Amino acid sequence: MVLAARLEHAAKSSVEPSGAVKAWSAAKFPHKTIARSATPVTLIEPRPAASPLISAALMARLEQHVAKFPVTGLLVVQDRQILFEKYRNGHRPSDAVHGFSMSKTVLAVLVGIAINEGRIRSIQDKAANYVPELAGTLFGESTIKDLLQMSTGADFTLNPQGEDGPRGGDQAVFIGALWSPDGDTLVLLKSWNKRAASSGAVFNYHGLPPLALTHVLRPGGSGFFYCFAVQ
Repeated sequence: MVLAARLEHAAKSSVEPSGAVKAWSAAKFPHKTIARSATPVTLIEPRPAASPLISAALMARLEQHVAKFPVTGLLVVQDRQILFEKYRNGHRPSDAVHGFSMSKTVLAVLVGIAINEGRIRSIQDKAANYVPELAGTLFGESTIKDLLQMSTGADFTLNPQGEDGPRGGDQAVFIGALWSPDGDTLVLLKSWNKRAASSGAVFNYHGLPPLALTHVLRPGGSGFFYCFAVQ
């Protein structure tokens, strides 16, 4: 809701990204547009000079964080009140940027909604209960809870050369499959069956569990996940 509200706020003074940026983004990240809400959340701004909701010490820590790390933008909101907002490296609130792993939070919210609506019976259900194509595979036998917590036990090394090294290994294979013109994400999930730990035992951050969840949320057709998000 905060992200949607911020985009609504930014639209008031939106500046279109360049043609080159839009073309590159469209080529690398095919997407569908979800229309804005008829009743968008309105954020309250500017932040009062003295707010009881955020201390001077916390404000200083936020400023230090933005100055130290390569932050695109940092927005802190509580009860619709903007408490902190800062952008770096020439970025503005109106800039179009790819959400990458921010989408994992949206995906988790959609899973919660699906459970509430009865589309998913339990987080203890196996993914294969909803995606028969994954039956007998590591991700198909993983529970929805393990997928949400990234504890499937799959053998996946995000970056074999360390946090600051170039992306390679499993991550390179994963990205290559996603960006392949004929990439089939179900084929990728079905082929990844090497286990490094038992289910639910070890947290391992990577993109395959969320990818499996998108299939859980779209039974019966490749557009279901998008349609569910629109609803």
